[in-house]
This record gives sequence, C-alpha cells and structure tokens, in this order.
Amino acid sequence: MGGLNQDANAKEAPPMAPEPKAQMTTTPEDKLRSPELTAEEFARVVAQRSSRVSFAVGFVGLGVWSYATIVYLICNSNIGDEQLYKEYEKVPKEAYEVPMVAFSTAFGLNFLTLLFERESIKFQLALIACYINLLAASSDFIAWQGWGPIMRDSWGVGSPIVRMVMWLWTTPAMVYLLSIISDYTRTQVYMALGCDVAMILSGMAGTLTQDRLLSGVSITLCVFFFQQLIKTLWGMFRA
Repeated sequence: MGGLNQDANAKEAPPMAPEPKAQMTTTPEDKLRSPELTAEEFARVVAQRSSRVSFAVGFVGLGVWSYATIVYLICNSNIGDEQLYKEYEKVPKEAYEVPMVAFSTAFGLNFLTLLFERESIKFQLALIACYINLLAASSDFIAWQGWGPIMRDSWGVGSPIVRMVMWLWTTPAMVYLLSIISDYTRTQVYMALGCDVAMILSGMAGTLTQDRLLSGVSITLCVFFFQQLIKTLWGMFRA
C-alpha cells in the first residue's frame, strides 16, 4: 500500500518549471551584430559607444595636458635640494634607461593596436594603456636627464617629486581601465577612484612632510586607503 501511495503522489506531483537561464551581459558591439536590432536601438547603441570613446579620448587628452603643465612648472621651480642633486648624480643611468625603454616599447605596441582597433572597448583599453605608458616613460626620461627636482623626505633621504606626480596621474587611469571591463556602477567606480587619489595624496604628504607625527598619521591613512582600494579592485576583477 505504501508503494502504491508513493506512486500516486508521484503521478499527481506537478512538473517542475525549468530553471531560468543566466542572463549574459552584452557589449555594444554584440548588440550591433544582433539581427533583431531595430533602427532606434541601433542609433542608441552607436550613440552610447561614441560617448564612451569620446569620454576616454577627453580623459586622456586632459590628463596629458595637465600632467605636462604640472611637470613643467615643477621642473622649473626651486623646490629641490642641491645636496640631493649631487647624490642622485651618482645613480647609474641604467636605473632610468631600462624602465624608460620598457615603457616606451609598451607604448609603441599599444599605439599600433590603437591604430587598427575598431571595437569601442578594445579601443578604450589600448588608448588608456598608451596614456599610462607614455606618462611612465616620460617620468623616467626626466629622471634620466636630471631635470626633475629631488626633495628631502621625512627620513632625510631624497624623493623624486615628478615620479609621485606620475603616480597621481596614472593610477586612477589604471582603475578606470579595469572598470571598463567590469560590471561596476558609476558610484562604485568613483569610490575606487577616490580611494586611489586619497592613497597617493596621503602617501605624498607622509613622505614629504618633516613632522614625524603628521608623517605617521598620513602613512597610516595611506595604508587604509590602499587596502580599501585592493578590495575594490578585486571586486572589479571578479565582476
């Protein structure tokens, strides 16, 4: 009897509904290839892709212009320490030549990719990579030529200020580059950019200030923003 009741219950049980398929995120390029795309959707996707490319171009253009202006003003100022200049002259030129050549080579390869790329996402990635490598190569070139001022830091040793400025301009671009291929919202991306800028600024303050207490507080803040940034970047990488 128990077996018959179980068979009856099994027959009376309604069929289970099929599990919904996971929705795949589509890029503007994938939407443009869809055969079901209407004229209005096509125009909207093209406008969205053009706006993203225009934003990337404006971001890079503004970054290069502002970086060049700030570096020019710094190199023509008198904020450096003459004694540290003489100490840095003893540093082998290869210490700057090797990274300068490496970043210049990376810039050339990414620039070639940029010339032949037509998809908006890949174009943005190549453009931001060119921007990062260009600024990094220029920083090493300035150090190689001895044009950048050397400032005395909290520990009494020299710190090249141009390299710190380069970090302030390039690391937010790295965060923006990663956000292009992630599903993070604008608010999350802005929070990551804010943590990055705060990390660099607090690190610069902690390095260049002569007050040990203020330096310790700034370095502590720098470490705090750094771990927050790492958590955010890991979330971007997994998104």
